[in-house]
Amino acid sequence: MPPKNQYTKEQILSAAMELVKEEGILKITMRKLAARLGCSVAPLYVNFKNGEELKKALYGEIKKVAWEYSTKPYSETGFFNIGIGQILFARDFPQLYRDLLALDDQCFHMGGEEKRAMVDIMAGDPLVSDLSRSQLGELLQTMALMTTGITVSVVTGDDNITIEEVLRLMEDTVQRLLFAFKADFRTEERLNLDLDL
Repeated sequence: MPPKNQYTKEQILSAAMELVKEEGILKITMRKLAARLGCSVAPLYVNFKNGEELKKALYGEIKKVAWEYSTKPYSETGFFNIGIGQILFARDFPQLYRDLLALDDQCFHMGGEEKRAMVDIMAGDPLVSDLSRSQLGELLQTMALMTTGITVSVVTGDDNITIEEVLRLMEDTVQRLLFAFKADFRTEERLNLDLDL
């Protein structure tokens, strides 16, 4: 009898990520994953006690990949790179992105730690260095909502727009949003000064 194939958690998660890229997360099953690896489901249960544990580990991998996309230096503007990363992640994992929108999975909403890390990235960007951490957080939230709308358009193919056109549109929108945001900030400062007099 030939020896049983042995798989590490990393190998199993790598195969699962390949499936996720092709089919999204909703169609992933232990049997499909075992078929991808060319084995029975037994090696999966050696590494993960059940499907929920595997799913949790897979979500961790997906979050890690999404974070890598959002923190790559696509341009000199750290603030802009976060949004570019989201759009490119959705472009490269369209079915997964659609599934995550359909699930509205809280696992993928930005938590406090992720927000702080993104604000740290933004704080190092000369374009927004004059804003406080609180204002950067507000700006991040506004950008996240805007970027999600653009990303949905990319994933659904509604506008038949190229990724290059999307990035140009986004850069223009970021510049306009930033100008408006800073103008509001300066107006608030003036109003506060006037009220203090």
